[in-house]
Amino acid sequence: MTTRSWVGAALLAVLAANQAVLAQPAPTNAERWRAFAERLGAGAPIEVQLRDGTKVRGTLVSVDETAMQVLPYTRVPVPVLAVAFRDVDILDRWRKGWSPGTKTLVTIGAGVGVTLAVAIAVLAASLD
Repeated sequence: MTTRSWVGAALLAVLAANQAVLAQPAPTNAERWRAFAERLGAGAPIEVQLRDGTKVRGTLVSVDETAMQVLPYTRVPVPVLAVAFRDVDILDRWRKGWSPGTKTLVTIGAGVGVTLAVAIAVLAASLD
């Protein structure tokens, strides 16, 4: 075989292998969200944004083939909500707690309070 024949055969083999890979169906978004929810596991705090713009924060209760059950965080207890994976736009782990800005302001406030308390104590001691 000539070099040209080898290059042609190699190119044909690569194209055939590429077609086999492309023939596999890509997973849908619903399948990706289901796999992600299964990895998170029951009891994980999550935030779900639906395609209609609704946001739900809650605890992941269970995952099945077409939907996940979420117990929403609300002031008044509500029943478990079934959220279909086809309706999910964004699914993310939700971290409860203070934001970094809140933590910074609380720290600054505590520092100012301690400084004022020390200043008042020094002033009171000097007046005696």
